[in-house]
Amino acid sequence: MLVAALLLGSEAPSTPTPPAPLVGFSYSPVFSQWIESNPNSDLRELLAATNPDLVRLPIYLDDVEPSPGYLNFSSVDQLLGVVAEHNLQASRPTRVILTIGARNFTYPELHMPDWAGPRAQPWIGIVQAGDAYRQYFDASLQRYRSSPLLYAWQVENEALDYVVVERARYPEKICRDCVICPRRMACDEICVAKSLHAGAGLRRDRKLVA
Repeated sequence: MLVAALLLGSEAPSTPTPPAPLVGFSYSPVFSQWIESNPNSDLRELLAATNPDLVRLPIYLDDVEPSPGYLNFSSVDQLLGVVAEHNLQASRPTRVILTIGARNFTYPELHMPDWAGPRAQPWIGIVQAGDAYRQYFDASLQRYRSSPLLYAWQVENEALDYVVVERARYPEKICRDCVICPRRMACDEICVAKSLHAGAGLRRDRKLVA
């Protein structure tokens, strides 16, 4: 009996196999525009060639709000439509990470419309504290939060890397336990995103945060 007990006790519990990592790519319509190509056709071709788990798409401030208070999401809607069309015949569905904020991926990083002024402080801070920017931010969340394609939000792209953002001041935050974000940047915006889309995954600095 002792031998049997020792043998049984030596058996380590089996470790469950972790799920396979999700793979995908980031796509910006800016690349297609630079080469005078069609963004929707280019995305469709990439999806067909790679059949990814995820694709990251931007919601550019200068694209969807070309003038203060006027919002036009047609370009984003079309890209999401391409993903939905792809999923009709794909072997597995592709979902999307939507990136929002003044700082978004692809050059010039700060995608500020002409009406916002120079890409420098104090203009960036003034714009992000204003009603027109908050309208863009809130409307983006509200428009796409119920999309079946949505996997996660990314609030600002590499928000804590220095470009032209003032980092000297750390005022009080909506999230009281956060002390690392520059003024009116990622922390406050992540809290707004959480309040408008409860339970959503939020991507910040290359990782998902609940």
